[in-house]
Amino acid sequence: MHRGPCANGAAVLDGSMARYVHQCLAVN
Repeated sequence: MHRGPCANGAAVLDGSMARYVHQCLAVN
C-alpha cells in the first residue's frame, strides 16, 4: 500500500496505520 500521495502523507501525519488506510481510501 505504497501508492498515492497518502503513501507518506496521512501515514506520516497521523502515524496510525488504520487511520492512514482509511484516509487513503477516502481520498482515492
